[in-house]
Amino acid sequence: LLRALESEEILPVGGVEPQRIDVRVIAATDARLEEAMESGRFRAPLYHRLAGYTLRLPPLRERLDDLGQLLRVFLEEEAAALHAETAATAPAIPAPLAPFPSAEVVTRLAKHSWPGNVRELRNVARRLALQGDGPRSQVRRQLEDLLETAPDRPGSPPGSPPSEASNTSTAPPRPEPTPRRRRRNPSKVSEEELLAALETHAYRMRHTAEALGLSRIGLYRRLEASPNVRKAADLLLPEIEDAVAAADGDLGAAALSLRVSLQGLKRQITALRRSPR
Repeated sequence: LLRALESEEILPVGGVEPQRIDVRVIAATDARLEEAMESGRFRAPLYHRLAGYTLRLPPLRERLDDLGQLLRVFLEEEAAALHAETAATAPAIPAPLAPFPSAEVVTRLAKHSWPGNVRELRNVARRLALQGDGPRSQVRRQLEDLLETAPDRPGSPPGSPPSEASNTSTAPPRPEPTPRRRRRNPSKVSEEELLAALETHAYRMRHTAEALGLSRIGLYRRLEASPNVRKAADLLLPEIEDAVAAADGDLGAAALSLRVSLQGLKRQITALRRSPR
């Protein structure tokens, strides 16, 4: 994928000549890619080519105003699917209206932490649609069984019934917004400040970024613009072997002497050992 994005060419399986491509790539993940890059589980060059424009979709628990609308849409879809399954054997039965849950059930849903986000909400909608014609106590019990596997938000124990105050509330409770720390512009970090922070924090990216008031991505951009910061990917095996030998096999000390991060040094050693001599 990295090669295709860089060269805008692909080589089909069994093919001989590369083919030009003109595509737009949309990638989505719930993984923490910045941490994955630092630990060597995700390649930084690929990340920077994919992250041309980034959108953050907040988790469902941070946008509870959407919960009711999403739930109604999912219930309508599930009701239509259930009707389609029975229409072949009983075509005369009209399509049912989507059963919308009671205020008590909606309040219970609003207090849930939704670790599975929208997928988990769809599962709840499917359960509610299947149990829509049953007694309210049965629907409530099925709902509790479905939600009890994941913890609720702080202050609401799993499976706890809604309080009278929440029953009379006109709006679902909303989580307190988490204040975000203001980040610096990477271009405002001087070369001397950057080098001093790297040295102080042993070239550990997370600690260096926090000390400089940068995001991890901001730090990587600043490093790219620095003429004085070495990249571990540029190190050759003889130089690494000499540094490791001088440090008596201590990779951490070798990384400091080479002025690179320990994780970057480990990645480069692995890459050099895998590459053909």
